[in-house]
Amino acid sequence: MALANRVKGLSDAMMNDIIRIYKEMNLDFEPRWFTVFQILSKRNAEIPITVIAEELKITHPAVIQVVNVLEEKGLVESRPDTADHRKRLVSLSDSGKILALRISPVWLDIRSALDDFLLETEPDFLNILEKMEMALQKQSVYSRIRFKLSERLDAEIKLIELDEEYLDDFRVLNLQWLNSYLEVTDYDRKILDDPIGEIISKGGKVFLLVHKNNVAGCFALSPVGDNATELHKFVISREYRGWGLGYKMLDKAIKISLNSGAQAIYLFTHEKLKAASALYKKYGFREREPLPGINDATGRFSVFMEYLPESRE
Repeated sequence: MALANRVKGLSDAMMNDIIRIYKEMNLDFEPRWFTVFQILSKRNAEIPITVIAEELKITHPAVIQVVNVLEEKGLVESRPDTADHRKRLVSLSDSGKILALRISPVWLDIRSALDDFLLETEPDFLNILEKMEMALQKQSVYSRIRFKLSERLDAEIKLIELDEEYLDDFRVLNLQWLNSYLEVTDYDRKILDDPIGEIISKGGKVFLLVHKNNVAGCFALSPVGDNATELHKFVISREYRGWGLGYKMLDKAIKISLNSGAQAIYLFTHEKLKAASALYKKYGFREREPLPGINDATGRFSVFMEYLPESRE
């Protein structure tokens, strides 16, 4: 029983971390679907349920149970075999194929993280269990996969300055965020309708975080006096939330500001934007009273924050 509990404990710890990864990556997927879904995605063709069961060496009812769930989710399609109506042919739906494209790189990250984890052990079973437990205490499967995801995203993501090609993306991204959390003011519309005239021509800069030609986030930097910068229009796309891009983008914004000579960075936020405030504080921003001459032009923000290079913990 002790041995079984230890094995189950390891299995549960890894499975829970993988489920957490799926949720944070906005992937509506459960680990128990993996084997059936992977066979369908690799074959990219109609496969009899009996063949799936034989290849996976599991029971026919077990495959049917998973297929039924996937079909309810709209990820697979099935039909009777015209040659043998007792057989049921299954294939990925269009939605399933889209999900397969999105989730395949994540599976590679999971596989790579677990390979690294297993290499930390030795081929003696009891020693393996002990080493695995200690390795997971040192670094969870979740953090291992997040590291692999981060490595891949660093290679896939690029930071670019706003140009006319991305004007609409910048506007739509900000409007989606405002409509989700606050409200759109006339001042917002003025800025978003003409960021080049309202930000860039006044000495500011607008940056976009682009992932495989998709705009994943954006931020703007505007000069304040001679030696400070205001960070604003800091938004992560809904599809990319949970990918850990907020911290990466904030890090880039800070470094750009400091490299341009800024000695302080300011931003306005709202008390109900708890996740954003937590991110700013984690990086080293501190709440304070607004400085003279620095105002929130929208009139809606309630929290003023300041970043000084020496304030970061």
